[in-house]
Amino acid sequence: MLFRKINMTQLRPQLTQLLDWVIHNDEAVIITRHGKEVAAIVNIPDFRRVWDAREDWRNGPVNPETGTRPGAGMLRTSDLMKGRFWKWWQYER
Repeated sequence: MLFRKINMTQLRPQLTQLLDWVIHNDEAVIITRHGKEVAAIVNIPDFRRVWDAREDWRNGPVNPETGTRPGAGMLRTSDLMKGRFWKWWQYER
């Protein structure tokens, strides 16, 4: 995949053109702040592919018979109430 880099100050006035460029050229835009890469604009098929790979890594692949992932039910309600999920979420980011 090819990509183009742009800093945040250039992003706002060019956002519409960049979105069109990503959609029609099947490429990505890397957004930088103070020279550091902070975000990306990608087309939906690429986003879904990355998201599915991330879900497979975290929760295991989808079982074709049940349509569920083996690790999807691992988060318990009690963990949410005790703040464990919040600590995990902050660590993962």
